[in-house]
Amino acid sequence: MGITTSARIQNGYFGRLEYNAKTKTSKFIALGKAVIVDDICEDIENGDVFLKLHFDYLGKSKKIKVLRDEIADQAFLKTLARKGGAGSKNTYQTLVDTIILQEEDFENNGYSVSSVYSNLGWISLPDENGNYALCYRANKLIGVQNAEYVGDYDIREYGRYTEWKNLIEKQVVGSPVLEITLIASLAAVPNGIISAQTGIGNPIIHLCYASGKGKSTALMLAASTTGKPFD
Repeated sequence: MGITTSARIQNGYFGRLEYNAKTKTSKFIALGKAVIVDDICEDIENGDVFLKLHFDYLGKSKKIKVLRDEIADQAFLKTLARKGGAGSKNTYQTLVDTIILQEEDFENNGYSVSSVYSNLGWISLPDENGNYALCYRANKLIGVQNAEYVGDYDIREYGRYTEWKNLIEKQVVGSPVLEITLIASLAAVPNGIISAQTGIGNPIIHLCYASGKGKSTALMLAASTTGKPFD
């Protein structure tokens, strides 16, 4: 059973239906540009729910991401206004009701909540039977669930493995410093399990050379094992 509200979205605007008892008809009163729910996401690391929203501002589509609890407070209006969204204290509840109605449509239309995370490395998560298993958080979760990374780093898949492998064979193999850098970056994955069991942090390798000797190149090599190095 859904919420009882006169709030509606029509023709790109949010507003409310006003009933005329004399004519026994309802008229839509527009209050501002509609805020559309693009996706509902749950953070598998802490259970927080957030919404991906978009709205129109002067002909341009604006997108924001807000924690679900933010719409429970009128401070949400400031978040919208900062990006050009419409709303006021008088229209706040109607606006929020239209967002809640869209959430209910997600469920009623069979859409699933997206699972996301913002950290990298190993995590223990339950499968569909409630049994916990180690999963690895890369650009997508490797393990018992489907989830995607939404953190601050650009770790999308980039390029082709065969090209990367050829580059390693031609430019890295035979250079002791680059070989050590490559091994250390690959070792970070199993080290994540070892450090969790022992309480010992990962080792730090310090590259100390004069300017222009390849320190940044070595770091990009290390990043290339798990992400997009050039950002």
